[in-house]
Amino acid sequence: MNQTHLNWPRRFALLLVVIALLAPLGVASAAGELASPAAGGDTIREAPAQAGPVTAVVRANLRMRSGPGTAYGATGVVPYGTVVPVVSRDAASRWVQVEYNGARGWVAAWYTRINGSLAAVPVGDGAQPQQPAAPAPAGENAELLARLNQTRCQNGLQPVAANAQLDAAAPAHTQDMVANNFFSHTGSNGSTLVDRVRAQGYAFTYVGENLAAGNSVAGATFDQWWNSQGHRDNMMNGAFTEVGLAHIAQPGTTYGHYWAMVLGNRAGAAAPTCAQLGY
Repeated sequence: MNQTHLNWPRRFALLLVVIALLAPLGVASAAGELASPAAGGDTIREAPAQAGPVTAVVRANLRMRSGPGTAYGATGVVPYGTVVPVVSRDAASRWVQVEYNGARGWVAAWYTRINGSLAAVPVGDGAQPQQPAAPAPAGENAELLARLNQTRCQNGLQPVAANAQLDAAAPAHTQDMVANNFFSHTGSNGSTLVDRVRAQGYAFTYVGENLAAGNSVAGATFDQWWNSQGHRDNMMNGAFTEVGLAHIAQPGTTYGHYWAMVLGNRAGAAAPTCAQLGY
């Protein structure tokens, strides 16, 4: 929104929403393709870079196994037509380890169509390098995270965990909005959400962002987002496992208070359970 058109009172609640999806190879035709606006905000579909993740299209209802071979026990089933990320392979590339519904398992490669080069996939158990854990959010961010996770648990979803890289991306953009007195998902330097999370080294498979301005407390800001369909869809998206939060107050700016919630998922991400959080 062009700021010269923003003549509403400073305290008016403003919201923006964006979802970015790292699509499988060959699905989107151009990087940064902007789709038509969706209800509640804009939707961005991001085509993968050439060095993007390798995926497998499952060509049958395939058993996932605990190891590379039929001698290993079944741990689940990946439905026909599902596109899943490949995180590891055996030395002969006859079995690949994939991630489905938050769990990893091995499937027979000859029953899949591989998008990308298996040579780029590591041989072994597919373990991902551990990313730094974010410190427990303090104050209003802790309140916002607790409200988010309580609501997700009440709606049958797993909670999200704080992530250090997303916790860096969120305040970086919020500070940019404050310093340059604007309100947008596009940074003052033209950066997108995808640019900002990649700059922090976050190797996402799915990422989204909620922004808000005008309210001074976490509870009212959560209600802002909850009462907007697009923002609520972001917060209730079961694909997300991690989050970063930010709030900056700056007198003399148009809205005084600026908030950001960056939600993400990446290969190997693990979220707490509702029981572990007591919800």
